[in-house]
Amino acid sequence: MSDNSGLLMTNNATAIKAISNYIYQTIVSIQQQHPEWINPKYKSIPWNNAKNQSTLTNKLTKGLSCAATKEDLQLKVRRI
Repeated sequence: MSDNSGLLMTNNATAIKAISNYIYQTIVSIQQQHPEWINPKYKSIPWNNAKNQSTLTNKLTKGLSCAATKEDLQLKVRRI
């Protein structure tokens, strides 16, 4: 059987970046439509600012990349 680990890592990295962007978009939407759902510590942050978007998506990508299995990734996303 061939070793597809490199291909899997590329697909995982692409999926994790997409998940991070979806989480970011969800946070921006929640901040606009239901600001009361946002932790008071983060309410004043302009999440639609490009710098904040980059910082948040990079942190999400880094954190989600640590997941060893699909189940671990799902658990991390739920915790966010």
